[in-house]
Amino acid sequence: VLSKAKQKVPHRLYAVCLMANHLHLLLRPDHASELPKLMHWFGWYSAMALNRLSGRCGHFWEARSYATAIAAKDHRHVLKTLRYIHANPKAAGIRKGFYDP
Repeated sequence: VLSKAKQKVPHRLYAVCLMANHLHLLLRPDHASELPKLMHWFGWYSAMALNRLSGRCGHFWEARSYATAIAAKDHRHVLKTLRYIHANPKAAGIRKGFYDP
């Protein structure tokens, strides 16, 4: 899914965290105007692929996706978002920390 998304809408992926009912991505499309298209396509295609793998059909993700733009030069906000994404499994009680097996 990630490689197909890169072909569909060129972008750089900095972080990803797949949870049971949602997904976190930190990415930068080559053209900012492409972000809504990328998020829509990614939600649709990943749901289709995950449904196929699990033998399900219909909605996969719990809620519609949303994207928040972060200015590339806002390094503090980018770093805070990166930490949030990496800490998500611990916050959900799934892992004790980033390096847990």
